[in-house]
Parts: sequence; C-alpha cells; structure tokens
Amino acid sequence: MTYKIYTHDEIFIHDMTTLVPKRENMTELPIQNIKATPAHMWKTGVFKVCKLIITSFSTTERRRKHPIMTMTPDGTGTTRKSQHVRLITIGPSHFCEKARWALDILDSDVSSPIFYTENCHPPVFHSMETLQVSKGVVSMVPMVSFQNIISNGKEKMWGKEEQEELILYDSQYIVQHFCPFLYPDSCKDEIIQLETYFGSHVGATARCYLYHVMLSAPKYYPTLSHLVSAQSSTVEKMIWGKLLDKGLADGMRKAMGINEASAQKSLEAVREAFDMVSDRLKCKNGKKKKFLMDKDDDGTEGGGGGVGFTAADLAFASLASIIIMPPELNAFMEVMKDEDLPHELVSLRDELRLTLAGQHVLEMYRNVRGIVVPKVVNRDCLPWGFITMGACVGAGMMYAKL
Repeated sequence: MTYKIYTHDEIFIHDMTTLVPKRENMTELPIQNIKATPAHMWKTGVFKVCKLIITSFSTTERRRKHPIMTMTPDGTGTTRKSQHVRLITIGPSHFCEKARWALDILDSDVSSPIFYTENCHPPVFHSMETLQVSKGVVSMVPMVSFQNIISNGKEKMWGKEEQEELILYDSQYIVQHFCPFLYPDSCKDEIIQLETYFGSHVGATARCYLYHVMLSAPKYYPTLSHLVSAQSSTVEKMIWGKLLDKGLADGMRKAMGINEASAQKSLEAVREAFDMVSDRLKCKNGKKKKFLMDKDDDGTEGGGGGVGFTAADLAFASLASIIIMPPELNAFMEVMKDEDLPHELVSLRDELRLTLAGQHVLEMYRNVRGIVVPKVVNRDCLPWGFITMGACVGAGMMYAKL
C-alpha cells in the first residue's frame, strides 16, 4: 500500500447525514471536543506549582530509536524508518486509542516511513504539552506533531512555519490523514458518516458516563487515578491523584458537563449506537458479518462483496473499547479488574459484550488490532540544574558558618 501525507485542506471531514439514525435530543448529548484549557491556567496558583514540579522531573522530548524494519520474508533486506511523529495522549482515552491504532498500522508497515513516540499524560496535565506544541491554541488530545525527517542518515528538523502547519488534532483528522486507504472510494462517504456518528454517540457519551460513575464517590478515586495515569511519567502519577479531591474532580465534571441527566442520556445513546451497529452486522441468515461495510446481498456469512476492514471498524472498536475492555488493551487498562470497578461499569460491559456490536469490538482487537504495545519511552528525569544550584548554595552556607 502507498501513503500520502495530506494537508489540512485535503482531509475529508463530512457532516452527518441520514445514513445513520438521528436522535431528536442529539444536541443534549455531551460534546466531543470540550472547551480548551486556557494557557494562563498554568501560570497561577496550584497549577503553576504543579507545572514547575512536573517539568522539572519529567521530559517530553525523548523518543524511540528508529525501528529497523525487515523488507523481505527471509530477513535479508532491512531499512530504518525515516519520519518521526509524536503522539500526545491521555493513555487510556478511547479517542487517543483511535489515533494510536492508525499510527500503529504505519509504524508496523515496512512500506511506510513513519514511526512514532507516544507521550501519555493524565487528564488536564496533557494540556501542558499540547498548549506548548500548538503555541497556546489547542489543548485537546490526541495530538500529533511532525518532528523531523531522516535523510542520508542525517536528521532534518522541520522549519518553524512547517512545524506550525504539521500539527494534527482530533482523532478523526488523524485517522483520515494517516490512513486514507481505510476509506475506499466505493463507500468513503458512508464510512465518514458512521465515524462521525460513533464520535458523538459512543466516544463522547462513553466518556461522560464512565467519568460520572468513577467520580461519583471518593472510594473510586485511587482506581481512576491509576487508570488515567497509565504510561505517564512518575511525577504526574504522584501528583494527579492528590488533586482529585481538592477541586480537580469538580472541575472535570464542570468542563465535560457531567451530571446525572447527561450521564443518563449518554448511557441511552451508547445503547442506541450498539443496537444500530448490531443491526448492521446481522446477516440475513442470522450470522454476523465480518466487517461493518460488508454487504449481505447473498445472505451468506460475511456477506457478498465486502470491502474488508475500514475506518468504520477502527472507529467503532476503538471508541467502544473503553466500555468493552478488550484484553489486548491491558497495557492501558491494567487496573480494570472487576473488583476495582463500580458495579455499573462491570454490568454495562457484560451486557454490551453479549451484543453483536460488542462481539465485533472483541473480534477486531483479537483478529486485527492484536496486543497493543505502548510506543513510549521513560520520561522521568532529574533537574540537575536545580540540584547543582541547591548543592552550591548549601555548600556556600555551610562554608560561611565555618
């Protein structure tokens, strides 16, 4: 397969149409992209202190080594990846998993020059890096920034203007940008419409309901803290959980519009989406289609004239993963054991796993996605400058006392 790097103008975002069911109260569903975190927040009060500590004891600049890819089945020919991008995420976020899946397709493909490094952060803390990368314009994740290309063994950094243009955010933009081959011309419009629907009726709603339940009682805070800080730096893990009951939990509820009413509407929307996908996956003979865009013209299992795995499958499986909890995502959901979770989440997971849509999520991870290996590096560091300065000051004070 071939790859093309699209400009923003070439990315094909379409509006929702009648190809997917519309809810009369769709405007009452949680919004997908919440209000941006203001850059000035990190310049005052407790957030200023947190930023100082986090940036002193962690870095966002390290990256993976260039992977060596085998070019031939016998392993005689090899090449190195030549174009590095950085993926900024909240580790267990299903929107971030959608972008991660797209980049993993390229990272593991010998014909693609792209490899990536993922920087995971807990919620809110992620905005320190995204605001810096976007020059204060965007705080949301996932975000992808192109960092450099390798030519003739030498690295070439993108120029300032190019760097500003080569930043992608929003999981839908990222998948369409990196994986246009997942949008076959024969059904591209329909795939995009489904992808948009999944974003609003599974992505945003699942996030609202899960946070509502996990933030409902302080007894769940340790579990939530351990979950959302997966693959983050040590200092971020240490600080984030301490802030939950000091105003952070209330701030998250307010920012995402989480309350009893929005959680109930979200739960209804999730179930509606699973019903729609289950109906779409059901063959005339009662069996399940293999992929969402497969046809069922002849009534056989898998349908006739299917186009195979597309962005519709990737979008639904990744966005529903936070509910279904496929075992292949254990690296980002290792804490999600039944005894650690609220009964409501375990019950919903078990209920939806029994549907054709839930089975589809498990099959996509088992047969297509595979075990997810985090493309992260150790971001912990010591502020040697501060330590050296402190040692010198301390030594000077001791000398003065002699």
